[in-house]
Amino acid sequence: QITMMQSDIQSLNSTIVNATTCDLGPWANCTGVDLTGMDLSGLDLQGINLANAILTNADLSGANLDYSVLTNARLDGADLTATDIKMANLNDVYMFETNANDTDFRMSDMKDANLQQSYFRDADFRFTDLTFFSTTYSDFYNADFRHSKITYGYMNNAEMRFVDFRYSDMTSNYAVNSNFTYAKLQYSVLISSDFSISDLTGTNFEDADASDIYFYQCTFSNTKWTDGTLVNSDPT
Repeated sequence: QITMMQSDIQSLNSTIVNATTCDLGPWANCTGVDLTGMDLSGLDLQGINLANAILTNADLSGANLDYSVLTNARLDGADLTATDIKMANLNDVYMFETNANDTDFRMSDMKDANLQQSYFRDADFRFTDLTFFSTTYSDFYNADFRHSKITYGYMNNAEMRFVDFRYSDMTSNYAVNSNFTYAKLQYSVLISSDFSISDLTGTNFEDADASDIYFYQCTFSNTKWTDGTLVNSDPT
């Protein structure tokens, strides 16, 4: 019985610590907090520290998370629709079946981010660092990656129709079996990138650096190559 009482006291102390150190609001320290399933929609959480936090199935739609720290946070099943997450630290963040349509990630640090089977339609990734990020079966339809860094990334089996990659660095990027129909890749760096088995119908490579690019079994149809010519087969 004494052991049970001690356990209850320890649990109560833990709750008190969380309550006093994680007052949800701008610049709060909520490291490691469990916010599973919580409704945080529309809240001003600018600068909040949510490193290692669990946000599974949480509703963050329309929230302000600019300048926040979400390193190693779990956002599987979370709703980030139209959320502002600019200039944030999302290194090693985990998203699985996450809805981030219309979300603003501009100028954020997303190195080693793990984005699986999630939705990023019309999301803004301009000037974002996605080095070593990984995504599989995710939907980035009409997303904006201009001036972003996607080196050594993995974007396999991804929906990339109408995505804007202009001026981005995609050196040594793997984009296998993905749909790049009408994607914009002008002025991007694609050195040693692998687009095997991808659909490149109407994709624009004009003025891109495509040195050592790999196009195994790709679909070409009215694809604009680096010199501005339209091609219907592998131009390399």
